[in-house]
Amino acid sequence: MGCGCFRGVDKKRDLLMRIEANVDNIEKIFNNVTFLIIVSEDGKIIIERGNQRGNKKSEMKHSKETAISLLIGPLNLLLKAALNFGAVAGVDSCEIMHIRGQNTIFSLYRVRRRVLAFQSMMPVVMASQFNTTGADHQMIPIMTTLRTLLDNFDELEGKKLRLTHYGPSIHHLSVTID
Repeated sequence: MGCGCFRGVDKKRDLLMRIEANVDNIEKIFNNVTFLIIVSEDGKIIIERGNQRGNKKSEMKHSKETAISLLIGPLNLLLKAALNFGAVAGVDSCEIMHIRGQNTIFSLYRVRRRVLAFQSMMPVVMASQFNTTGADHQMIPIMTTLRTLLDNFDELEGKKLRLTHYGPSIHHLSVTID
């Protein structure tokens, strides 16, 4: 008779694989995602992929310290800037932020108590004309599934869920850097 000790580990591994499969869909909306990270508000990395220099994609990594880990501080600053901007603009929150460079779009999505951030590299013309609002609408099913998967992940980790309603309206900030 088995003890069932590994059932939680297997469920966690299964959830992480489902999260990976879900974030793979982001590349169908945003071209050439060179790195991606999901990080909790306490700085714990849930998923990270790629590298910050835009070189070859690496394998999915789970909760390991790498060069992407150095982005946690700047991600928190960007998130705070988005939230402050939302408050100044008179909206309850700014759940989505895009920063557009010449050939790069950096995107940040708030997922309950976590941040999903990723970088997309594309030709200059494509980056300047990329419709982030349309992409945000295409991201809704991905984000809905991701929220559910991360809630299940929290339950496995023994964390209490703090349910916050994020309605269908999308508040986002888009910044272009020339």
